[in-house]
Amino acid sequence: MRNDAAILGRAIRAVTGRCRVCGCEGDTCNVGQGERCVWMDELKTLCSSQRCIQVAEIVAKKIERESKQVAAKVSTVPAWLRLKRERDRKHQKKAKGRVA
Repeated sequence: MRNDAAILGRAIRAVTGRCRVCGCEGDTCNVGQGERCVWMDELKTLCSSQRCIQVAEIVAKKIERESKQVAAKVSTVPAWLRLKRERDRKHQKKAKGRVA
């Protein structure tokens, strides 16, 4: 798995009938010893080479982890309510400054 970093870094467009990891067209796989491979998904974009399956799983986990991080950063409070709260806080600070 020495080239996984290069494969993960490459932007490969999913094309039906071509493996999105190794680029084979399903007849013989470019990864390994030219073993015969079959399609692992309905769209025919992932071949059955063990290496391709492992890379696809790594990419899927990475995407899932990143989407969870983004979801955690996204506020569930509507924008209008967030702005109202900010405005109310500013008014409270001004009011405290006048009283003191």
